[in-house]
Amino acid sequence: MKNPLTIIFLLVLGIFSLSLTVYITTLKTIGNVNAESNSNGNQVYLQKSGDQGTKLDIVAIPVNFTNISNFKEILQQVYFKGISNDHAGLFQTEPFSLYKQKFNISFINKNLDESKFNCVTEIQPNPPPGRPSEWFTCDGAKIFDAYKAYKPDKILLVIDGKPGDSYATPSLFALNTSNRSSGLVNIFIHEFAHSFGGLADEYDIPLNAQSYEGFINMSYDYYYKNNVRNFPNIDTVGCQKWCAGYDVNKLIQQNTTCASNTSKSSCESNSCFWFGTKHPVFGTNCVVRSNSMPTGLSVDIGLSCKPNTGCYYGANYGPLAFRSTSLNIMNSYSVDAQFAPPAKEFMSQALSCCYPRNTKSTECKSFFDTWTKKYTRNEGIPESIQQIAFCGTSVPAIANPLTDAVLFQDTIFGFYNYDQPKINDWIAFYNDGNAPPNASIALDKYTEWKCDQYQGSCT
Repeated sequence: MKNPLTIIFLLVLGIFSLSLTVYITTLKTIGNVNAESNSNGNQVYLQKSGDQGTKLDIVAIPVNFTNISNFKEILQQVYFKGISNDHAGLFQTEPFSLYKQKFNISFINKNLDESKFNCVTEIQPNPPPGRPSEWFTCDGAKIFDAYKAYKPDKILLVIDGKPGDSYATPSLFALNTSNRSSGLVNIFIHEFAHSFGGLADEYDIPLNAQSYEGFINMSYDYYYKNNVRNFPNIDTVGCQKWCAGYDVNKLIQQNTTCASNTSKSSCESNSCFWFGTKHPVFGTNCVVRSNSMPTGLSVDIGLSCKPNTGCYYGANYGPLAFRSTSLNIMNSYSVDAQFAPPAKEFMSQALSCCYPRNTKSTECKSFFDTWTKKYTRNEGIPESIQQIAFCGTSVPAIANPLTDAVLFQDTIFGFYNYDQPKINDWIAFYNDGNAPPNASIALDKYTEWKCDQYQGSCT
């Protein structure tokens, strides 16, 4: 017969071993450290709401941080706490405050190895006003592939001590800490809305008028109207998505001062845009800037619009699109800026129907039906919204997805960089008989453009 003390010791040891096993299992599955760690670092959860695959998983990676604690504090601010003179955090901002449980939020506790991902600082010889002349960038496709063991839906790069700006792509978005003076949290939410929601920008940037004239020469009705209508938060004149009509007189009155200029020199000297081809909305060569900030341009022309919406001139970088509110997160650094109702509605539907995927409710059936049909009909919906239409899964291949509208959307960013030779090339390409481009030529030009804009995309 064993000594009673020995029996007690063995029982205690067994209980301790069982407790330790449960503790380690908890850490690996629903706690802080992911068991799937590798040479890129350990995955640490700030919030885990459920299994990967049923939630929207965002994995943050630090870039060039000397102190990982500073990186972690930034994540706490942009997601949960906000900054008092900047903006509330993502989960304090609608619609995300209502869907917090749809997210898994984690980070990697090791800096990105820049040498592995073609990270370089590019010189921008002619940056748009207010934009940096140097830009730090890495190969996003390689990063996503190297970190796929962590099972991200989106990757967030937080970049410290590097020149450049924040940006977004459908799978990866970046927050540059150099943006602190403009509002780090606000910009984070703005960029996430691009990446997740496929939202268009709603501000104007002072591109030269030739770029905008190029938009018109490419056929306003055929290219631009079709493309703009596929963004959930902007529309063409009249804002048919959320308004029943618009006040033509109010619209024309906004252009009164600029319209009176009959020469290019007088037009530009009055801070207006000159078009060689008459503007399709105003019918004049000299057109008012669509910048949403100056007092006097935020005029609601909408009639019988949905609650808390209107129709305001200027969005998508210029004077050819319209937005639903005067100021919102997609065009303002204001501390109290919120998402406009159309943006909220679209992102709410995506979160509600996709995480996990719900094909049974009437609302979700309608949501998927609308966007998958747009995609399979080649209507050129942006890549972010393609992903939403299929809940982040692989988008099915269809015949020639590189439609005119998809290519046209990408040219906006080419114009954005003031690259006049490239602008001229694109205009000539689209004006060649004013017909849809040959598919093989389209693919070549699309690939060439992506190589220029996103290093490594061409390989």
